[in-house]
Amino acid sequence: MSMQIAKLIPLVVGVALLAFTVLVRINLVDPQADARQKQIVDTNVLTSPGPDVMKIAAVEHRHLWADLFWLEIVQQLGTREKMMDDIWPKVYQWAHIATDLDGLYETIYRAVSVHLTVFAKRVRESDDIAEKGWKKIPNAWQLPLMIGYNAYF
Repeated sequence: MSMQIAKLIPLVVGVALLAFTVLVRINLVDPQADARQKQIVDTNVLTSPGPDVMKIAAVEHRHLWADLFWLEIVQQLGTREKMMDDIWPKVYQWAHIATDLDGLYETIYRAVSVHLTVFAKRVRESDDIAEKGWKKIPNAWQLPLMIGYNAYF
C-alpha cells in the first residue's frame, strides 16, 4: 500500500506545481489576460493583403487555408445570430481571403453572395463578391444571375 502512495506523490506534486504556475501567470505575470480576451477585435485586421501575399503566406497549402476560411464562414452563417449585423463584415472579409487563396472556389462566391443579399441586405458587398467570382470563373452562370437579381430587386 505504501508503495502505491509513493508512486502517486510525484504525480500529485506535479499537478500542484502546474496549478501554482497557472495561478502565478494569471495573477502576477499577466493580470490583464481576461480583459484582453474580452476585447473586441477591430475587423479591419481581417482584410486580405491580396492573392499574391496570401499564396506566399499559405506556404503551398492555399487550398487547405481556403477550406478553413470556408468552414469559418459556414460556422458564422449557421449561428442563431445571423440576423445580427456583427457577422457580415467578417463573412465578407473571410470570403475575400478564401477566394484570394483559391480563386476557383465557386461555392464561396455563390453562398456568400446569396447570404449577403438575402439575410444581410448588403447588395454592394454581394455584387462585389459575385463580380470577383465572375471574373475568375466566367462559366459560372449563377454569379451574373445573382448580380442581375441584386440589380432588379
